[in-house]
Amino acid sequence: MLAHVEVTSVTDCRGVQDSNEPLFLRFPRTKVLPPAIFRHSPHAHPFDHSLGMPASMRYHTHRIGLDMFVVVWQFEIAEDKIAGFEAAYGPEGAWAKLFRTSPSYLGTELLHDAYIPGSYLTIDRWASEADFRAFRKQHDQDYEVLDRACDSLTSRETRIGAYTV
Repeated sequence: MLAHVEVTSVTDCRGVQDSNEPLFLRFPRTKVLPPAIFRHSPHAHPFDHSLGMPASMRYHTHRIGLDMFVVVWQFEIAEDKIAGFEAAYGPEGAWAKLFRTSPSYLGTELLHDAYIPGSYLTIDRWASEADFRAFRKQHDQDYEVLDRACDSLTSRETRIGAYTV
């Protein structure tokens, strides 16, 4: 949802205040106004206290000195299995509950393709690769039992990769 924001006084990136130039000239390399302009806007990004930064920065933590390990999976789901799949693989689902037994688990995101019905990605975030491997070693049996229980929900499951960011 796009919101209309009226800006009455702005200092641009060159320090010029209230110039008569259009904003797109005053902020030449941006398509939208810089975040500082919206700092006090009711549409500003919520603050994520667990990360100590705005929620919008959670994917940019590598730029500010926080590393993480990310595992990405792709799934194809039959139409009649979508509700069950989303319940099991979503951020509050069975997988996330299992992962939450580790203090190094940072969260799961479930993305569905906007154009291909039944196509999903999961992104599981961990503090480090070593933490993920320790979790797998410690919870291997629980992981395998849940994996087998969820097999009937997926038509195809592909590990896209494991990344350090």
